[in-house]
Amino acid sequence: MQSKIIATLVVASAVITAVSCKWFQSNSSANKQFNIVGKWKIDSMYSLAEKPSDITSLLLAVASKDSANTLVFNNDSTVNDLSSSKPDHYYLKDSVLFIKEDSVYNPYQIKVSSDSLISVTSKDSMVMTLKKQ
Repeated sequence: MQSKIIATLVVASAVITAVSCKWFQSNSSANKQFNIVGKWKIDSMYSLAEKPSDITSLLLAVASKDSANTLVFNNDSTVNDLSSSKPDHYYLKDSVLFIKEDSVYNPYQIKVSSDSLISVTSKDSMVMTLKKQ
């Protein structure tokens, strides 16, 4: 009888330990938020759409010719394109980056590969891969 009680206590403590470790691990990763502030170089651009819209085709053509295209995300929620003198505004919510363009915030889905490599997808399926400088 004593051996059953001891075995039950050992199993119960092992289960409690495993569950609590998993709980603490998931909380620490949830608190770590991706930081986009800094200088990001457009590494590549492509479209996921079978027939890209005219504006998407134009953006892809321009980006492919300008290999020095860089975006700078600042702490004050502004983003600068080095080819433009006027900054735009941005904010992050969950895994979506909102950039103000022509007085409208356009959503871009973010997929974080690492702290220095992300993919940003527009609503018309244009994907930009950005590398942190």
